[in-house]
Amino acid sequence: MEKLFAKSGPEWTSLEDHLHQVAISAVAFASFLGISEEIAYRGAILHDIGKAHHEFQKRLKSNAKPDKVFRHEIASLFFISLFPESEQSHLIEMVVGHHKSIKTGDGVGEKGILDLDNTEDYEDYHLGNWEEWSAKAIELLKQFGIKTREISRDQALDNLKIVVDYCRYQVKQKGYSEWRGLLMGADHFASALISSTEDELKNCFKQPNLNFYERIHPLYPLSQISAKSSKKHSLVVACTGAGKTDFLFRRCTGRVFYTLPFQASINAMFNRIGKDLAGDNPNLDIRVLHASSSVIKRKGSVEEVALQSLFGSSIKILTPHQFASIAFGLKGYEALILDLKGCDVILDEIHTYTGVSQAIVIKLVEILKSINCKIHIGTATMPTILYNKILSLLGDDVLEISLPKKELEKFNRHQTFKINSFTDSYLTISQAITQKQKILIVLNRVSNAQKVYDEICQLYPNIDKMLLHSRYRRYDRNEKEKELIGLDVNGEPISKFNTASDACIVVSTQIVEVSLDISFDVMITETAHLML
Repeated sequence: MEKLFAKSGPEWTSLEDHLHQVAISAVAFASFLGISEEIAYRGAILHDIGKAHHEFQKRLKSNAKPDKVFRHEIASLFFISLFPESEQSHLIEMVVGHHKSIKTGDGVGEKGILDLDNTEDYEDYHLGNWEEWSAKAIELLKQFGIKTREISRDQALDNLKIVVDYCRYQVKQKGYSEWRGLLMGADHFASALISSTEDELKNCFKQPNLNFYERIHPLYPLSQISAKSSKKHSLVVACTGAGKTDFLFRRCTGRVFYTLPFQASINAMFNRIGKDLAGDNPNLDIRVLHASSSVIKRKGSVEEVALQSLFGSSIKILTPHQFASIAFGLKGYEALILDLKGCDVILDEIHTYTGVSQAIVIKLVEILKSINCKIHIGTATMPTILYNKILSLLGDDVLEISLPKKELEKFNRHQTFKINSFTDSYLTISQAITQKQKILIVLNRVSNAQKVYDEICQLYPNIDKMLLHSRYRRYDRNEKEKELIGLDVNGEPISKFNTASDACIVVSTQIVEVSLDISFDVMITETAHLML
């Protein structure tokens, strides 16, 4: 039989291999989620069987732009009657929308099955040379243990009608499809990892050992407060440097999704947590997810980069923006919901000073609670109205932690001085340089940081200096962060900036303030405007 392909070059994955890889992924995910492994397996085998169609195979090998819409998902569902009637609704949900919604509507190509159902001859076009290609598909189904029989052209059309009728009903319903999320998660996993799929599945859904964060130190007052409680959720309010991150991790009992508001800061947190937990977790599956996560690697492997957005990590570090899909129902949100279900979610330093951002946080907390997540929130500066709203959403099942006044009075490591303009800081900077101190200058806007950096370059040409803000290219900013932290790949000091023994100056926006693990002697910071 002619070899059938599922993916084009450079890998040219065969259809048989792809279906096998998706099937083992779907079964593994179903096992973890506690849903039917048998249905997961059959849906995975069915989902791409339509790629046996001669039209798909021709397009895979041609660069020509097609003049008609061909959906291999529709071709797959011609075979739905081969499966038990009791399973067909689940299988339809797995197959019909694993690439496109069942109704995409104007402006996005109208490629959903309910869009195409209103077009002329789409059934005949998707049937094509039915007798020829369906025989190849049925032979492949047999190889995967599916009980088969010959399906006539009329029976295939009847199957399509079953699918369309179900979709017309389902599109009117509220909620999300767990089965669609399962298939999308498995398909993405197998497509990204190809031949490594089976090996990588062995590391999925493992609970991390978080004993490292049981450390106690007098400089971190939260480390001396017990995190044990029968309460499910957490709200921790404490000043920066009190040990919130450690405390929030001590509250976790399962897989962890950890969020920080700035992309720059989660890059550093990814490396920091990986290093913290390496001793107790030699094969820790920790991932970072954001728009440029492909440039953040701890081990440098291709598989590590491919895994970033996929199911099953022990710890995933991301920005709250990555959760936007579940708040707004964006593409792939069902898969993310399944990955999150029942996990610990840390929302660290939620920056919400506008009505819109607060509304998104509230909606996010509602959704996370509805899918049985354990929600742990840490903040130094959360608006009271938002705090109270979150508290009301979570109910009585919340451990509230804040530092007592007596402890706050002891928590005094800094001397603070108010200056009238940046020019007033030059004497302080010069004195610090004389004493070989490290100086951090934080501005509210990128333009302000650029202006001040230019002045520093003119005034102190022989001092090591750095400008850091969010508008650098992602790769360049990542390299700057590494240099700023001042450690090599093994965590050893390189005597640059944070680990320097001589004076240095870093000019940055507020992205430097969240979870970049640095210690400077003098900080000159522009304050935020008062909100009236």
